[in-house]
Amino acid sequence: MLDRDIYRLAILDGIQIDAPNVFIPWDLCESEVRKIFLNYQVSHIVDAYYAIKDVRIFNTLVCNIGLHFDKALSRVEFFRNDYADLHKSYNEFQKVFIGKFGKPSRRSRASAGFDSCEWDIDNRVKISHFVMDRFGLTEYMFIEKTSM
Repeated sequence: MLDRDIYRLAILDGIQIDAPNVFIPWDLCESEVRKIFLNYQVSHIVDAYYAIKDVRIFNTLVCNIGLHFDKALSRVEFFRNDYADLHKSYNEFQKVFIGKFGKPSRRSRASAGFDSCEWDIDNRVKISHFVMDRFGLTEYMFIEKTSM
């Protein structure tokens, strides 16, 4: 089995965070967030949304994550503290996600010449990456559970 196949299968169950070493299952309840991120700072931003800074995913990528809940975990977003170089950030996310999940299932041109990319994993998980002009260019990178 290829590494990409392993990542595509694993993402159906949840997301592995390398540092801290935490597996976030899709059936995670909001009340369990602090338990799995024990001894790590978890910020409760608003109802059903938590943020954790400076995690490492896929062995190399350091970023922040946001956890969105709708009964259980429904979306994990990835974002940075600093977007001084949006092209660098976009390219780094693209390189890592293509390396782990292969070429996007759908790709189109989006804002400011950036591609809008979507990976469909077994019609159960969707990975999206795009840049949108929302009071200035903003990068969006997230994984969401599309069915249970």
